[in-house]
Amino acid sequence: MKKLISLALIMVMITIMIAAMDLVPATTSATAAEAAGITTLYGSDGQFIAPIDPPEAGSVAISNRAQLEAIKNDLRGSYHLVNDIDLGGREWTPIGDNSANYGASAFQGTFDGQGHVISNMTITDDKYAHNGLFGYVAKATIKNVGLEGTYINIVKPGRLYAGAICGASDAVISNCYNTGAISAVLTSDAFNTFRAAAGGISGSYGTETMGVGATNCYNVGDISSGPSSSSAYGIGSSMTGCSPIDCYWNLESAQTVNGVTLEGEDKQGGDATVSLTSEQMRHKDSFAGFDFEAVWDIKSGVNNGYPILRAFARGVKITGNVRSHSTQNPATIVLMLGEKEISRTAVFNETRGSRAQDFALENIAPGDYALIITKPGHTSLTVKNVVVGGDDLDLTLDNRPEVREMALFCGDINGDGVINATDLTFLLSEFNKAPVNYPLADIDGNGIVNATDLTLLLSTFNRRNVVIE
Repeated sequence: MKKLISLALIMVMITIMIAAMDLVPATTSATAAEAAGITTLYGSDGQFIAPIDPPEAGSVAISNRAQLEAIKNDLRGSYHLVNDIDLGGREWTPIGDNSANYGASAFQGTFDGQGHVISNMTITDDKYAHNGLFGYVAKATIKNVGLEGTYINIVKPGRLYAGAICGASDAVISNCYNTGAISAVLTSDAFNTFRAAAGGISGSYGTETMGVGATNCYNVGDISSGPSSSSAYGIGSSMTGCSPIDCYWNLESAQTVNGVTLEGEDKQGGDATVSLTSEQMRHKDSFAGFDFEAVWDIKSGVNNGYPILRAFARGVKITGNVRSHSTQNPATIVLMLGEKEISRTAVFNETRGSRAQDFALENIAPGDYALIITKPGHTSLTVKNVVVGGDDLDLTLDNRPEVREMALFCGDINGDGVINATDLTFLLSEFNKAPVNYPLADIDGNGIVNATDLTLLLSTFNRRNVVIE
């Protein structure tokens, strides 16, 4: 009886091989990224950065807290962020101070955030007169960085300056923002010699040597200071000869001086700054001077709707589904930009049989991609011309039928990209065996190679890897 079954299976195999036909070629349909006016820029870490100017030559890359702290070892150096850094609410020591002669102990270099965000910076230690990411900066450049979740709360005697970017500044600060709370309060000053200066960007900034002090910056955080002679400004108090350009602060954020909450016209942002309501700050046209094409962006649900630097702009989501067979292995979906892998995910069939599983790839920048989908024991599928613009992309709505209903074909047991006589031979060699030498021959994953697996393989015979242009 076994011989008769084997003979029958061989006859089926021969019949299939004779009748085998070439795979119907995949249809092609594409929209060129160039026609859509899309450009794509990637940093060395493969993450999307908008066309903010690249770091200056010789700049030191900063990717974590320890490297950020190490800036204090060379206060004249040039540095740039390569990713967002979460300081985790742990006490932060400001970089640079004014303990030596003018400028000697201050930060005097270049810090380029490249559009990234430093979050959850906390300063409560009363050791320092100048408090912020940087303490005191002199003839420096700080640009392209956002501070989110900032918490500065200093109570001390003597001089006191506090701001998200720096405590006090003789520097050019541009394309920066803060969303956290800053408080600087003096405990005693019997002779009224000192005052506290708190600001969203810098406690105080600018001299005649640097001129501008701040440009294209904003703050939405609460500001407080004391005693009554102190200042609590939305951006910061400016010195003689300094005139900030295009800097904005939230009129609805709290400003408190000596325990008294300021209202209306008593609120101040600093010389030449502009106050906006929360709603106004969620609209691009409120920010004269901000470059929303190359540097800034506003995205619903991100940063409470306030402007973000474009390197931190979350990209779009690509969604779709892919049909495959068996529960043994996942289908892996990889997004490629040329030879560079940008993102990947994997989905499992939860039950045996041919099932379509949804997938999603998130935070994808505009560009023209290829999507490669693989699964052990199946042919692969490559979808080219996956063009991402500014909106989420649902591939189930694609104009190419094979993309709307993506499928991997089961039966490629030896993984050579085509389901043919070799795979059939492997399956027959495992027929009714337990355990099997080739697990992928158990196509339906029920633990035994039987007639069901043979039927599945025959239904996909001569299928091969597919590329959709």
